[in-house]
Amino acid sequence: MKAQQIQEFSLFDRRDSEQTHKVRIYRNGFAKDGCSQFFMEKTTQKGELICREEVSERFAEVVLNHALVYLPKEDVLVTKLSTGTVFNYPIPHVS
Repeated sequence: MKAQQIQEFSLFDRRDSEQTHKVRIYRNGFAKDGCSQFFMEKTTQKGELICREEVSERFAEVVLNHALVYLPKEDVLVTKLSTGTVFNYPIPHVS
C-alpha cells in the first residue's frame, strides 16, 4: 500500500504482557518538505504519550507494509484518503 493513499494508521504493540502500546502514524497536513510528511506517536494503553516524532513518507510506507504482512489483522487500523474527488477526506479501512 502506498503512503500517498493514507491519512493515518494505528498499530497495536502487544509485546509487553502487562499492557498494550498503540503506535499511531498520521499525516502532517502542514508539511512543506518530504522529510516531515507524517508524525509517529506511541502511547500507553491509558493514552499516556511515550514519544512523538516527525517521520518521512517513506518510513511510514515501510512500517505500514511490514505491519500488513506480519501483524494480525486486528492489530492494524488504516484510514485511507478518498480518491476520484476534488476533496480528499479520510475513510476508515481495515486491510
